[in-house]
Amino acid sequence: MGCHVGINISSEDHLAPLMLAIRKKLLYWNTAKFSLAGRVVVANQVLLASMWYILSAWLSSHSAFSQVQRLMGNFIWGSKDCSYVRAKVSWKVITAPKDESGGLRLIDPLLQCRDFSGNFIIRSLLSCREAWKKNLKTKSG
Repeated sequence: MGCHVGINISSEDHLAPLMLAIRKKLLYWNTAKFSLAGRVVVANQVLLASMWYILSAWLSSHSAFSQVQRLMGNFIWGSKDCSYVRAKVSWKVITAPKDESGGLRLIDPLLQCRDFSGNFIIRSLLSCREAWKKNLKTKSG
C-alpha cells in the first residue's frame, strides 16, 4: 500500500515512499497556475489525501509531520520546485476555518492523525468478533 512494514523500521523510513510520492505530485501540480484557494483545494484533496490511508493505521513522528507541513506551506505560497518559500501567515491561520481569522482551511496532518488514532481506539473498544481486536486485547492484557 505504499509503505514499509516491519519491527525495526523507523518512522522516517516508514514514510519515505509516501514523502517521495508527495514530492512528485507537488512537482506536477506546481506547473499549473492556481489561486491561493485553488492551491489549498489541491493540497487537501490530492496531496494530503494520499497520506490518510497510511496514517489511519500508523503513528508517525513529529519530524515527519513537520516535513509535510513545510512541503504543504511551500506549495501553498507558490514554490515552483519544492524549495523554501517564506510563509505569508502562520500555520495556525492556514489551518483555521475560513470564518475564524480568515483561515484557509488546510487540513493539518498532525491533527488528522490524532483523529485517526482516536477513531482506532474507539473501534477497538467496541464489541465485535474481528480478529485484530482479539489480538489487540490479548497483547494489551
